Parts: sequence; structure tokens; C-alpha cells
Amino acid sequence: TNIAKHARATEASITLVRSDDAVTITIDDNGRGFDPALPASRDGRGIGLGLFGMEERVALVGGTLTMTRLQPRGMRILATVPLVGNVTPTAAALRKTTVSL
Repeated sequence: TNIAKHARATEASITLVRSDDAVTITIDDNGRGFDPALPASRDGRGIGLGLFGMEERVALVGGTLTMTRLQPRGMRILATVPLVGNVTPTAAALRKTTVSL
């Protein structure tokens, strides 16, 4: 939703990887990007609401979220969530989807 609303991207890709101990999702787009450290990229509380919600949800399950500006254009959002409990080890699974906007 953030990409469609704000990025002015023509393409986005989502990669989901499951390893024995974590799930990692990488979202890349070729949009205008932003500097996540700049106040202009954020709302009055210090972060855009969509990004804030993503950070909160990932943190609630013990994960990490990073935002990186890609060169020459675009953004990468990387979320890693640890797998805990009774998880049966399997080979890493990879799925990549490209979406035209």
C-alpha cells in the first residue's frame, strides 16, 4: 500500500525466505525513495504511519525491520522474524513475485 500511495514506482518485488530459524521478507521498489532518517520523511511522531505500523508489528514478534534507500532509485524494506517454538526444520524456501504498478 505504501508503494502504491507514495513511491511513484513502476515495479516492486517481494522476496520471502524461510530458513530453519527465521523468516525474512524483502520488499524492493524502483520508486522515488526517501531517507528514513530525515524528519521530512516522517510524521510528527517521528515516522510515517505505515512504516511505524510495520516496525511495531515486526517488533511485537521479536523481529527486526530496516529501511534502506537504493541507488539510483527506490527503497528496500527488510524484515526478519525469528522462528520459535515447535518448528520442523526444512530446507529454505524462496518465492519472488514482481508486481507492475
